[in-house]
Order: sequence, then C-alpha cells, then structure tokens
Amino acid sequence: MSYIALLVVGCVGGSADDSGAPSTGIGALVDPSGESATVGGTAFGFDSASNGKIALFFPGNEGASCGDVARSLSGDETLDPAAITPSGTCSVFVLADYVAPDETTWSDFPASVVMNCAFGDGSWTQSSDCDAGYCYTGDFWTGGPVTFSVTASGGDEADYPWDLTLADGAGQYPYVSFDPIALTGDVAGSGTASWCPEIGQSVYF
Repeated sequence: MSYIALLVVGCVGGSADDSGAPSTGIGALVDPSGESATVGGTAFGFDSASNGKIALFFPGNEGASCGDVARSLSGDETLDPAAITPSGTCSVFVLADYVAPDETTWSDFPASVVMNCAFGDGSWTQSSDCDAGYCYTGDFWTGGPVTFSVTASGGDEADYPWDLTLADGAGQYPYVSFDPIALTGDVAGSGTASWCPEIGQSVYF
C-alpha cells in the first residue's frame, strides 16, 4: 500500500464520493471594493505515483461533485462554471510534485496554488467573448495566494486528510484587464478530501 505525506509552505509574489467531505473551517477573501468571496471546505483529491503529482481541489460550490471538478480541470466547455465557482465564492486548486515517502516521512514539495473568485451578485452567462464559452457578469478574479501552507496525507485510492491556510491574494480581473488586483483575508480549515480518480484524466496527469 502506498502512502503520501505532503507538506507545502510557500508564497507567490477509498472510493469516489460525489458529495465531497465537509471541513471544519472556511474563510473569505475581500476585493478592493469590499466584496467578499468564501472558500468552502469540500475538497477532492488524486495522486499518481507514476508521474509524481498530487492534486487537491476545493470548489467554491460545496455541492460540486467529483465529476464536476474533473470536467472543470479538463476544460469541458459544456460545464456551467457556477457548478464550481458560483457568485460569492472562490475555488482553490493545489498541484504538487512529490516523491512517495514511507509512512513516517514528511517532506517539502514544490507546488502551485491557483484561486478563482466570483465577486458580487454576478452570474455566469454563455458567450463566445470569454474563455470556455462563459462570462461572469460581476468581478471575476484569478490569481494565487500571497502566502499558503497545505498539508495532506493518504493515497492509494484512499481519502486525504488535509489542512489548509492561506492569506491574501495577488491576481487580476482577466475579463477586464491584467492590472494587478490584490485581495485581503485569511482562510484556515481542515477536513478530508474525497478520492476522485476522474481528476487523473485531466491534463495535469
């Protein structure tokens, strides 16, 4: 049986369970206009020893399914983005490299963390003017956390206990301009990410 122990700290300049598993905490990020977007605690995960990667995905929509997450990561243009990041929420994607350790080893691994946040009371509408065939009528932000820490363990088709903290955000409103837009706020929570083998069919694996 394989086992993963993951500890990532950084800064930026079982069976598939379609319901996800709730965490013990969430947080919110605030844009310059004072609008806030929450980070939920439902999470899905997948790892592959063959290419040495582990992914954790935290959809803003806590009712999202494993299938929704996999379709989003695969760029499925038929998926309504509200299934992943409805208004007033942020989704968080963590992708890390690892070398599968033994059960007693904890190591630092390089990772990337991408956040997408849909601020305000906007809605997703189909349009050829935006990527993936949908535009958000409010302020849609994309970027990464200024500081973050992620720990996770598990693997071998088992769920992943995790702990996530992140602070602030550095990114842009890509539908408007690429001028830097900073977010403020702290997110801290822990829980269990459901094993989601469909993520392994995405471009990241």
